[in-house]
Amino acid sequence: MTVSPKIRQWISITFGLALIAAIAWGFYIVLKFFWSSFNQLNPTVAAGILAAVTTVIVSVVSVLVSKHLEQRNNVLTELREKKAPVYEELLEFIFRVLNGEKMGLTPLTEAELVAKYSGITQRLIVWGSDDAVKAMNKFRRYSLNVGADNKASTALMMLSVEEMFLVVRKDLGHSNKGLAPGTILGIFINDWHTLFES
Repeated sequence: MTVSPKIRQWISITFGLALIAAIAWGFYIVLKFFWSSFNQLNPTVAAGILAAVTTVIVSVVSVLVSKHLEQRNNVLTELREKKAPVYEELLEFIFRVLNGEKMGLTPLTEAELVAKYSGITQRLIVWGSDDAVKAMNKFRRYSLNVGADNKASTALMMLSVEEMFLVVRKDLGHSNKGLAPGTILGIFINDWHTLFES
């Protein structure tokens, strides 16, 4: 006779709860024993033991917390070192697409655009933050809808570019405080505000 997965799951949960209860009961018994033994000690000795135990616990907790924070900072630093080149390449690509002709560069072919975009996207998925991936997705959706004579879709695409830039800056440690919409666009597009005029 085979036992259904539901019954097996129920048995596992029951066994797990029973095990947790047994461990908690054992911990209570041990704690009760030590507490009763501690109460029978000379008050001076008990105070000394309590001070020593407290010092040890505080020291251990301090070391564990500092090690955890140090490890977390090391991981964040390593991630930032991996992210920065990907973000730089992404921004360079966007500037090349938007301002390539103004800079006198030969426009990228369709194949070059696809290859460059695919390479950046792969690295962004691995190293980019969640917000960066979302911003990239939004930029891609809006850029696909841009029409030659459609100011509204162009405006949305440009705002998604700025949003991506802000996400990248934030992920690299900048606060973006006081950067109103259009601040970054105004750095490299002189008449960006005309995109919103009907």
